[in-house]
Amino acid sequence: MNWKKISCFLGIAFAWSWFAGLLMYGFDLDLKSIWGLLLVGGMYMSGPAVATFIVQKLIYKEPLSVYGLRMKGFNPWWLLHTIGLFLFAFLSYFGLVYLFGDVLGWSLAGQLNFGEAEVLAKAKELVISLTGDAAEAEKVSLPASPMVLFWGSILLAIASAFSGNLLFMFGEELGWRGLLLGETQSMGYWSCNLFVGFFWGLWHMPIILQGHNYPNTPVLGVVLMIVFCIIMSFLFSYVRLRSGNLLAPCVLHGCINGSAQLCVLFVAGGHELVSSIVGLLGMLAFLLAGLLPVLLFDRGFVSNFTKLS
Repeated sequence: MNWKKISCFLGIAFAWSWFAGLLMYGFDLDLKSIWGLLLVGGMYMSGPAVATFIVQKLIYKEPLSVYGLRMKGFNPWWLLHTIGLFLFAFLSYFGLVYLFGDVLGWSLAGQLNFGEAEVLAKAKELVISLTGDAAEAEKVSLPASPMVLFWGSILLAIASAFSGNLLFMFGEELGWRGLLLGETQSMGYWSCNLFVGFFWGLWHMPIILQGHNYPNTPVLGVVLMIVFCIIMSFLFSYVRLRSGNLLAPCVLHGCINGSAQLCVLFVAGGHELVSSIVGLLGMLAFLLAGLLPVLLFDRGFVSNFTKLS
């Protein structure tokens, strides 16, 4: 492995993104505000892509196509597989909330929340958190029944993953599932995913400490995010290498980010370290989606991991 290249990439990616995080802290920007979201999406998330371009094109003067940015070898049917794996993970998460919270009564797991009045109240809370305008929140009404809203929002999240979210997801995926995965693939299935997932999770630290994902437990949230990204790394590397293209993990990333607010609307109570999509139940759901297909139906993926591109 080219450790000099890997170190150079990580140094630039972290410096670029963490500087954006420092700007957010310095200007005291709320990460849920419009300006906060724009800075996160426009600058912070672009760090890995900027680092990949600098290292691969300007320093090493090599093509980006070796990292999946190409059409040759692309299996478009894997986009459907990717969406299927996302749906499996996402619905598994809600199933786990129901099992541990509604059935077994574990209060930290929360409970499913599909009552019309309850979902409307959650929607108003979400609007207030994003805009800070309580008067505007009072104007909110549900456009359909909670169940129709649930499935419609999932379809909208999938659609956004192929459109508006795609460019933002590319900012991360060109680095993590592009250069870093490609340069560490020779470590093998388990070690490579642990390595990539660790640095992917650690890269989130400035925005986690500022309340992103774990607003009430930011310090412990840094550790949880690292574990979460290690788990997610197995699923992301699977769709990236089986599809032969960087588009699949970008779409997967977009689907997950685009549907995250559904967990806020349709899960009541619980603790953010357990019941949220980036908590323990979310981790378990994505662990199932990342490992079950490989270990039960596609064991050749593990043995051929270092040969795929």
